[in-house]
Amino acid sequence: MTFDSNNTNTVYAAYVSYVWDYGIEGTPIAGPPGTPCEVISDHAPTCWKIVNWCVQSYDGNPLPLDPDTGTSNEVVKLKAIGAPFKSEMVDGTPVMTIAGTYVYIVLVPPSDTDPLVIGTPPYDPSLWTVINPSDFVKALAGAQVTLGGLGATYGGQQ
Repeated sequence: MTFDSNNTNTVYAAYVSYVWDYGIEGTPIAGPPGTPCEVISDHAPTCWKIVNWCVQSYDGNPLPLDPDTGTSNEVVKLKAIGAPFKSEMVDGTPVMTIAGTYVYIVLVPPSDTDPLVIGTPPYDPSLWTVINPSDFVKALAGAQVTLGGLGATYGGQQ
């Protein structure tokens, strides 16, 4: 069903995330305590796209989001849709809510240099959302981890 752009009493929210499995594992190597593991490759990288969404309407039944993303590179693996839920605002205005989750297998996973397409709200296609590789901030690198004997030191803590 086509989105009714005249309906200003419906709110759409979606949280899109990508999950990569790079196909690597840490395998132990024989040696004394503190011997680091070796990283091996089990399989080629795989990726899933997870879309959690919620639709609320203040004047009728909201329409759930269609799981079709418009690309053959994303195949629906799992789909969960909750039953419509009716509640009321403080002033008594009825609110109908439907929420769901779609999980897709991404056949060709995005690489670290590909933009991540997050989507667009149905009421304004100009709000197309993309995360580009240049958008990431290198802020997660912490203090160097050192291993020693039976204990480990993480950022100065033992």
